[in-house]
Amino acid sequence: MTEPTLAQRIEQAVRNYIRVCNDGGATAIAACFTADAFHYFPGIQKWSGATTIGDNFAQRVRDFGQCWTVDQLLIDG
Repeated sequence: MTEPTLAQRIEQAVRNYIRVCNDGGATAIAACFTADAFHYFPGIQKWSGATTIGDNFAQRVRDFGQCWTVDQLLIDG
């Protein structure tokens, strides 16, 4: 069996990230980030750290029913 290409691995990582964000599991979301990561949304203060990012995503899914999609990926491996 051949190994996935870099582009395929990038696509899988992006799709996995979106899936776990929509599932609303704070731990799974946090696992997509390093401890010193930052996440920015327009109009709100940045989120700092994997745990905070995971908790905040989970809260937005739970409280506001937010979800995310991938419409198109353009990858240059």
